[in-house]
Amino acid sequence: MILTLYYMAATWFQAWRLSSIRAKVSEILSHGAGLVLYQEPDVSTAAQQGGSTRVWSQFLRGISSNLCENEREARVADLLWYHDSKRVCSILPQQFIDLSPWIAFPKEATHFPIESKQTSPAVLTEARLHLLVEAEYRNVLDSGKVHHCELEQFGICHAWLAGDTFGLILETDVDHLVNLCGCFMVNRLAFHQNLEMTRIQTVILRGEPCKIYQYPSSVRGSEDRDDVSGLSFMDQLQYVTSAAQDAASNGSCQVPINGQKRGLVVAGSSDTLSNLQDVEDETDDFPEEACLMQTDACVMRHMNRLEEPNRVTSSRARSSDSFCSQDSLSTSLSCLPVSPKPSPARSSFSAAFSTLSLSSISSTVTKPPNVLVYSDSTVAQDNVINVLKNTLHRHKYAVYSMSRPSLLSNPWMQGTRLLVICGSVPDSLAPMFLSYMLNGGRILCLCSDFLHLVLPTFRTAEVRQHELVRFSYSRWKNVPMMHHVFCYQASPVHTRFPIGDPKSSSHNSVGSAKPPATPASVDVLDSDSRLHTLQVQVLGTEETWHTPSLLLATTGSGPGAGKIVFSQVHLEEDPSQYENEEGKYSTLRQSDGARREIIRDLLVAHLDMECGDSAKDRGSNLSYTQGYFLGRHELKQEFLTSLKSQMNGNSLKNGDLELQFCGKSEKPALASERLLPILLHSCPPTFSTVEYFDNLQTKWLGRLVIYGEVMSSSMHVVGYEKLWHGLAVIPRQQLNGRGRSSNVWISPEGCAMSTVQLIVPLSSPLGQRASLIQHVVATAVVSALTKQSGFEKALDVHLKWPNDIYLIVDNELYKIGGLVLSCTNRGNLLICNIGLGVNLDNRDPTTCINEQIMLYNARTGSKLPTLSLEKWLALFFTELERLLELMQNHSDSEVMDLYYKFWLHSDAEIVVRDISGNEKQVVVQGVDEFGFLQVREKSGKIFTVQPDGNTFDMCVGLIAPK
Repeated sequence: MILTLYYMAATWFQAWRLSSIRAKVSEILSHGAGLVLYQEPDVSTAAQQGGSTRVWSQFLRGISSNLCENEREARVADLLWYHDSKRVCSILPQQFIDLSPWIAFPKEATHFPIESKQTSPAVLTEARLHLLVEAEYRNVLDSGKVHHCELEQFGICHAWLAGDTFGLILETDVDHLVNLCGCFMVNRLAFHQNLEMTRIQTVILRGEPCKIYQYPSSVRGSEDRDDVSGLSFMDQLQYVTSAAQDAASNGSCQVPINGQKRGLVVAGSSDTLSNLQDVEDETDDFPEEACLMQTDACVMRHMNRLEEPNRVTSSRARSSDSFCSQDSLSTSLSCLPVSPKPSPARSSFSAAFSTLSLSSISSTVTKPPNVLVYSDSTVAQDNVINVLKNTLHRHKYAVYSMSRPSLLSNPWMQGTRLLVICGSVPDSLAPMFLSYMLNGGRILCLCSDFLHLVLPTFRTAEVRQHELVRFSYSRWKNVPMMHHVFCYQASPVHTRFPIGDPKSSSHNSVGSAKPPATPASVDVLDSDSRLHTLQVQVLGTEETWHTPSLLLATTGSGPGAGKIVFSQVHLEEDPSQYENEEGKYSTLRQSDGARREIIRDLLVAHLDMECGDSAKDRGSNLSYTQGYFLGRHELKQEFLTSLKSQMNGNSLKNGDLELQFCGKSEKPALASERLLPILLHSCPPTFSTVEYFDNLQTKWLGRLVIYGEVMSSSMHVVGYEKLWHGLAVIPRQQLNGRGRSSNVWISPEGCAMSTVQLIVPLSSPLGQRASLIQHVVATAVVSALTKQSGFEKALDVHLKWPNDIYLIVDNELYKIGGLVLSCTNRGNLLICNIGLGVNLDNRDPTTCINEQIMLYNARTGSKLPTLSLEKWLALFFTELERLLELMQNHSDSEVMDLYYKFWLHSDAEIVVRDISGNEKQVVVQGVDEFGFLQVREKSGKIFTVQPDGNTFDMCVGLIAPK
């Protein structure tokens, strides 16, 4: 049965809207990562269906295909989605395929190697990319379960290769990629009766495939097929592949099949082509294809210059053939201007201008601490995060939900202040959690079997599900709460609690039984078989079954003691979950205030956390507010006119956020997470436009501003579409600020936050090296600060690679800022959205610029003025535009000299850890021409480290794969 594209994708679209998927895929690709969809192996099924366990075992060797050159370097950046045995991951670095051993796919309609109607391929956009579509050989396929997939609906077949698996290179675009992904995730797909699809992966291509000018009739689907009737379909593919590769390498013109010259002509090197005889020259049928949207000409030149096999880059680049003319773009007022003069030859930047080394700084680094939440249930995880965000001081901690893969792949322990566990803990995570606690960590464990793992003397007796019990803790007495399905105690009175009515005599007999004694201490072994003694204390007792409902286990003493609080009642559950059970809902709703107070007391009294003293500290009184459009009237009108074709009335749908531009006579809607009403002709009461524009000395950057008191994230406002070069979004507070690699950005009032959109021609110096933009922005931050009179002495400000801002105070490092960069291709333009946050006037969670200025004034008797939000942003935009113009005018050395003036890493000795856990001592050399970190081994060999593929903490001397 042949399914159409739309029918195959219908189920996917119901679960995840097309626009959301497209935005996520575009974000992954724009950050230099790859996308992989694959099917987990089922060896038994493969064997039953005639498959080879040897072939299936490839999936056990790594996330990337073994057809890729750098397969062994691939590592998972994020597990994005899964369904049954299907997985979707982003991986780093980008995977490369050398097409030299591959065979060019026929351009005409063909039955070999697969049936294809290449005469009517999918219509693709200019922004193209390449996919590796991989399939396993199957002798028999269940036609009722496996759907035939016509690949020409999704792109243009470019090359194929038959080895242990069948690989096919498909040229496509993001829209068709998303559609193909949707089909793959919900269906078993095959593009031949013997080829079932098992992998889809974005790749970057090198070289050119072998070109077969005339296929043998026996493999073209004609009547002459009997000539190879003795060969299986798999053998036919592999025979033709081998013959083509041999011909290309040996310079042969024809390859005999079954002892006959069937006219299989292969184009190999230029020498081979010149030796072709008795064959019509069909070179024009194979034009040089521009590798749009994947192979950056500048990156490829850079990589060809290198001889080190371990050199890794992550920039997705584009062929110079796809770049627009510099002359045509430099005259446009809607993008970053470009100087027409040619760029000089460049080499890697040196660190000669660096003035500071980490070796001279204390190892103490102050950053916002993390609170990590792990649960085997997404509902429970959401409940826990909601409780924490409404209890903890919102300006002190960054709260993250964690999955098992992320916990296994990230060195998360050092920056974590609290770990919250809910539900079952897999064996792979239990030793890590225990090690974290034994080394001074704090854990809140809610209704989890981890209690039994840490305190093995505690055994379980079953309790019926959704049991409402009463317990007491400290000053809170007889509080009704839902109990965990299991009840842990030191020595159960019964192996199974009664199931009958709680008022029955059997229940009362258990309820009146003497509770088992809880041991005062328990001995546990860590992963190195070292013995640790945990002191155990009962904090609260459940009065229905006389079992400990709240326990505290402590190892060591003093501020560095490890602590874990176990709760056997669901402190995380909101009463609204039981609205359909009137009796429980009414009871739990009455005790909800006590539940929240108990959580708060446990966090403060036993886990040393800081909670908000007011609704403002907890963020519970914040609501979204309307925005204001600031700038010259003529410029605002030009902006709205340029977007008229994309707007529905006065509204612009931009990703998941709708922007509603309201004139004087229009009543704005209520602001929400999904809707931002923007007043066109009003001035905000909390932002001085006079001070801002008086200090702004730019042509484009920041000349148009969308300002709001409270919004979800300034990055959400610009979305992924081309809006306006230099458009700035300025929030006073953000409810969902984000940093690099999906990190949380804490956004308290007083933090200077903004997002600015840059539109960069791909053919320009910055367009060809977009990875440098983050360094230019970070340099603009510190340069704008230190250019103010007296500030260079007051603020010892520095840059940590790749994009963090630090202050050195009393020989200790304090993080005060960072940025996130999101890039999207639109034809021959690069749309860059730069999100920036700098601690300007907020002392939490670390320190801030104004605090350090006031302390400097107090120490020295100076009278340096503090910075307002308006003046600071105007100074920053002015400096950023200056540095961007230098980059576009080929004065990049001047910008990088300034960058090195402030960076922290001169001759820093760090450790690089690969995906196998092997470590190397290296010395930081500087950054290369694309901004990637260069390090030197003891042997003298120099290689690069990319930012997006690693967990990077230079301050503690470790670079490790995510």
